[in-house]
Amino acid sequence: MTEHDQDITRPLQFADGAVDVVFSEHVIEHVPFLGAVHFLQESFRILKSGGVCRIICPMLDRLLTADLNDANGRIYVQNSLAPYFAREQALLTTTLGLNILGDDPLPFMFNFLYMGHGHQFIWTSGLMIKVLQAIGFHDVRRRGPGEGIRTEYCIERRRRGIYLGHDWQEELRSRDVYDVESFVVEAVK
Repeated sequence: MTEHDQDITRPLQFADGAVDVVFSEHVIEHVPFLGAVHFLQESFRILKSGGVCRIICPMLDRLLTADLNDANGRIYVQNSLAPYFAREQALLTTTLGLNILGDDPLPFMFNFLYMGHGHQFIWTSGLMIKVLQAIGFHDVRRRGPGEGIRTEYCIERRRRGIYLGHDWQEELRSRDVYDVESFVVEAVK
């Protein structure tokens, strides 16, 4: 670990009330539930009064509403799911004549998100809101990518699965938002 590395399941290396914003994008789902709650408690501790905690991660309630059959959904399937399930697709195409990713991509998206990245807990926005409120945060809201209390804190990727080769700074200027996986939950101390 360097001096800047943080294990979010341990005390964060900042003084009480020293930070303006805590930003976490696609991190919290990689730790067990109690480790994530600890991170949110630590975020509250280190934030200044009025500071913002902004968490972006796959959320079950977002996944349940994903449309993988529209144009952007098909791009997501092609860029994210097809490479991960290439062996399965090739085998089922040659042996059974099935196009599993084209015909029924939803179970593959869920398995990709649960098993493909080392995720340990998939939140819902409602659960995260309740936990943040119980910790003491106020003005806790679910938001979309690029939406927030302060635009300078909205630095997350706007597109999931169609990110290949895009410049993140160019993406921040884009109004094009397509994220089939994630919600943003934002809270104020």
